[in-house]
Amino acid sequence: MSEGADPARRSSAPDSESGAITRPARRSSAPDSESGAITRPARRGSAPDSESGAITRPVLEAIRSRRSIRRYKEEPVPDEVVRSVVDAARTAPAAGARDLRRFRAIRSRETLSRMREAVERKIASVRGRITSPKAQKRYDAYTSTFTHFDAAPVVVAVIARPYDSIYTRILDRYIAADEQPRQWLVEPASMSAAAAVENMLLAAHALGYGGCFMTGPMIAQEEIESVLGVEEPWHVVALVPLGRPEGSAPPGERIGLDEVLSFD
Repeated sequence: MSEGADPARRSSAPDSESGAITRPARRSSAPDSESGAITRPARRGSAPDSESGAITRPVLEAIRSRRSIRRYKEEPVPDEVVRSVVDAARTAPAAGARDLRRFRAIRSRETLSRMREAVERKIASVRGRITSPKAQKRYDAYTSTFTHFDAAPVVVAVIARPYDSIYTRILDRYIAADEQPRQWLVEPASMSAAAAVENMLLAAHALGYGGCFMTGPMIAQEEIESVLGVEEPWHVVALVPLGRPEGSAPPGERIGLDEVLSFD
């Protein structure tokens, strides 16, 4: 792949003519109301006017009921579901409204196995340098979830390129590095990718599927990019496995709203 080339296969790209997350046609494999898809319209008079741009009740329900899913049924995810999920990602906010993201839907068991093996080798390589038994135990627990992606029917690789803004170019040209405005944890490309992942997870949940935002496998980022043929300036920044949930997932622990929100 040449520099600047599109790293996502055309067959896995979303329908550019569709700006909405559409529910796939009802088939034996398509989601339905029993699967957990959130389709109930808000009662008349109780929901905000959709034309006003306000968040409607079903959207809030989807946000609050979404769970990170790590176990999946052995059931294929239809192409129309993958397209709807990636279409939701495509419409997520992006820094400067720039074209910073691509998505690769991976079904090949051989490809997923190669990716998993690359992650396993990197995990083992790092572990071999840990001398403390206690640290090894903690490391093993932490990395134990890094490879579960290959059990999913399909995995979406989230691919991003650096955000090259006129602002940063002007700073680099006219202002010395030690005199430039200080910024911490402000990385527009990663933020844009994360926004896309959130849209993907919400769309999957609304359609009766589950997914997980995985950055742990990026311990083997270079190796995964080699397997997928991703080249500069693009990089794989996350994996999102998708599938029908196998069982239920408990809600994650979150601190209370009053602990994270303040008003001035």
